[in-house]
Amino acid sequence: MFIPPKGRAWFREAEACIRGALGYQEFLFRGKVKVDFMLVPPTARMFDIDNRDKALFDVLQKACLIMDDAQIYTSERWKLDKQPKGCYAGAYIRVQALPNDYGEILTEDLRLQWEAYCTSM
Repeated sequence: MFIPPKGRAWFREAEACIRGALGYQEFLFRGKVKVDFMLVPPTARMFDIDNRDKALFDVLQKACLIMDDAQIYTSERWKLDKQPKGCYAGAYIRVQALPNDYGEILTEDLRLQWEAYCTSM
């Protein structure tokens, strides 16, 4: 996959920021995780937030915060408008561990909701 020089520079900087914040601990999260992020753009130029997901998830893996982006079971994301001068533009990311049975609990909850819906018809 071709990544332009600007994109490669972003990856290097993002990885360094994450590793610096972690103190170089490897694989802080080994199980299922939830990733939330907020994007604060440096300009007023429009962009699709969904085009940023994969890059952010990949950098979490490259920085060894998670072992694999397949660990991400759920995510919330926010996009802000360009902020006034003095506010820092960038990506603010929060990673939370999920219980190992997260997918099973969710599946059971959805099954019960579906059964309730079907019986109400």
